Amino acid sequence: MQVLHVEGIRKYFGPNPVLDGVTFDLYAGDRAGLVGPNGSGKTTLLKIIAGLESPDGGECQITTGIRLGYLEQHAEFLPGRTVWEEAQSALQHLLELQHEAERRRLFWRRSSAPTSVPDWQPDSTDFNKNSTASTLIT
Repeated sequence: MQVLHVEGIRKYFGPNPVLDGVTFDLYAGDRAGLVGPNGSGKTTLLKIIAGLESPDGGECQITTGIRLGYLEQHAEFLPGRTVWEEAQSALQHLLELQHEAERRRLFWRRSSAPTSVPDWQPDSTDFNKNSTASTLIT
């Protein structure tokens, strides 16, 4: 399934083009990287895709139902917040889905537990923060 379509994106700063005809598609499961020297338009392209900046030409279409998170290159964090907390805010909807799935899994696991186990307790693998983080990052 196509999740992102970018066609002919152009962006000028003054008379010089920073982006000139950028075209690509991303599909579910794809992984992509932006590589280039400073000033080549990497951040500008990401801002256009995130809807934070408008292109001078071309189009960017994100498939309906796809949610996009963007963490600024030079972010200004609220006092006392960590980088991880800021990154989590972009992934909040995924965290909520994961917690709901975990809650349902525990409910069904408990409801199907033998009746001879009166005080069922989740084991240590049920709430492993490290596996949660690696699941979101990979």
